[in-house]
Amino acid sequence: MIVIGICRDAPHQLAQTLLQPKGDKRVLVLELPYPTTLRDIFLEWQCLSEVTRGTKGLYHAQICPAAGDPMTISRWLRAADILGENLGLQQRLRAVVLHEDGKRSYLHVVWQRTDVDTWTLWSNTDNYRKHELASRRMEQEFGQARVPDKSDKAKAVAQPDPPGPVFNRDEGRQARRTDVRITAMKAQVAALKTAAENPEAFRTALEDAGYLLARGDSGYILVDRCGAVYSLAGQLKQKLARVNEFMAPISLDALPTADEAKDRQFQLNPHRNDVP
Repeated sequence: MIVIGICRDAPHQLAQTLLQPKGDKRVLVLELPYPTTLRDIFLEWQCLSEVTRGTKGLYHAQICPAAGDPMTISRWLRAADILGENLGLQQRLRAVVLHEDGKRSYLHVVWQRTDVDTWTLWSNTDNYRKHELASRRMEQEFGQARVPDKSDKAKAVAQPDPPGPVFNRDEGRQARRTDVRITAMKAQVAALKTAAENPEAFRTALEDAGYLLARGDSGYILVDRCGAVYSLAGQLKQKLARVNEFMAPISLDALPTADEAKDRQFQLNPHRNDVP
């Protein structure tokens, strides 16, 4: 089981992404906290966070089982329960949406981060370790095969790939300006690639997570919701040639430039904090 998650804002965009995904995915809204639209729910949760002076009132998580592992509606909801328990969000309001395309299914769970009793935001500290612990619980309870995590890879007998490019100084400054945790972002992008069956599925997953794939001078790049630009190879910690080979089915020439992707992100996220 693969679990990823991130704190975020942009409630309109998230609702649109969940209800109108790209491709031929089937959308099932499994749970809403009260009878209204998903957009209005997310907008309300985002507004509540502003009382705390926070900027990201939503926590969006995705749960994806290994290909071939059967899941029922009751199991999907139980998976959301397990993740909420591990994250400490079990008492917060949530919305649950399932995406299916006949091959792979993804469960999207969005929680309200604001505690209206204390007017504080839930903290996502150590959330990636909690994701992995929740994954192990789900696999054990559902009798599914274990999906390797970071600790498994560290213990693997096979030699690891040569170290790939890392964030350069400009990217590091850029990440600090946009409040992006470098290690968390890399882990998220790597998890999305692991869960994707092909480059196009990877691209769709990136877009669902708020990133746009674009073309750079040397290969594929990512542009986040704030318009910050990152090397895809750097995010995956792999050699540029290897990443370009994997992504080759998606023509670089068909992708937007960095500036075009920034403009698109501005249209999707008009209330973002711009990056100078």
